[in-house]
Amino acid sequence: MKTGLIAAMALLLSFRTSAFAGDLNRLLRVKGMTCPACSAKVEHALTGVSGVKTAEVDLKTGQAKVIADQRVKPDQLVSAVQKAGFQAEVSNPPSASRTSDTCCH
Repeated sequence: MKTGLIAAMALLLSFRTSAFAGDLNRLLRVKGMTCPACSAKVEHALTGVSGVKTAEVDLKTGQAKVIADQRVKPDQLVSAVQKAGFQAEVSNPPSASRTSDTCCH
């Protein structure tokens, strides 16, 4: 019984964090973070943007990796970080890499 419950929970969690075809990977450079609470605040701000699936902020590198659907514009992510009290810029071009492995021809 416990094993089945654990497997079901793992499956549900994987749906929440998995990327789907058409989602975009975005990389932001974030300045002004000095502690783990800062990176948590940035992560919270990014995941609060409608359409953002996941956000992982690395305090050491000053980078935020975001997976979001195509409707999310880079300036929305930058704005969310700025509203949280930090500086940000998009590290990758607007035609960010897709998370699907579909062929281009």
